[in-house]
Amino acid sequence: MNIQQLDFRVMQSRPLSPSEGYENLVAITIDIKSDRSTPVYPPVLINISLHSSSPRYIFQQLVMEQETQDTNHLRLLAYLAEQISTAATSLGFGHNGFVMEIDYKVVYVVVRSDHPPRDESLSSRASLLRLVLSGGVRYREETKGLKMETEPCSICLDNLVVSGRSNSKRGIPTRMTCSHVFHDGCLLEWLQRKNTCPLCRTVLYDRSTILNNVD
Repeated sequence: MNIQQLDFRVMQSRPLSPSEGYENLVAITIDIKSDRSTPVYPPVLINISLHSSSPRYIFQQLVMEQETQDTNHLRLLAYLAEQISTAATSLGFGHNGFVMEIDYKVVYVVVRSDHPPRDESLSSRASLLRLVLSGGVRYREETKGLKMETEPCSICLDNLVVSGRSNSKRGIPTRMTCSHVFHDGCLLEWLQRKNTCPLCRTVLYDRSTILNNVD
C-alpha cells in the first residue's frame, strides 16, 4: 500500500480565558482506510492534554496512546504531531490555554490485485464513532448549561466533567438523541455491544443498516 492522502482538519478550536485555566486540551479522531473505504486500522478517538508544543513531545504522547511500533503508523503519527504543534502555536500555546478538536483522515491506495474481504467489525466501529462524535459536548459553556459539573457518567460512574473542564481520561461528554450524556469513550464501547441508550433504552442506531453508513 502507498499513502494517497493525508487530511488534517481542525474542526473546532477556542483559546481559553484566564478564568478558565491554562490547560491545553486536544480531542483527535483518527480514521485510516484503504481507497475502497476498508479500514486499515480501527478508528480511534484520543483525548490528550499538551504540556509542550514540541512536535517530538506530541509524537511521544500519540505513540503512548496508540501503543504501536508499526513503521507506517508511526510515520502517520509523526505527521499528525507536526500539524498539532503548528495549530497549538497558532492558538497561543504558552500564553493561554485552549481547546481543540481535530479530524485526521488517511487514505491508502491498494497496489496489489487481490482484495482482502471487508472487515465488518472495523467498518461498524467507524460508523459508531461518527454517531458518538455527532453528540459531542465540547466546551465549558455548554457543560455548565447542562449542569454536568457534578454529574457522573452512567456507564463508568466517574464524573462527566473533571475540575471544571469537559475532558477526562474517559473522554469528552457526548449527548445522544434521547438527551442523556456519557463520556464518548464509554459510549463507543457500549454501542459496540448494544444499540440502545444505557439509561432509557432508546434505540440509537439500526444494527442492520449501520455498515451502510461507512464512507
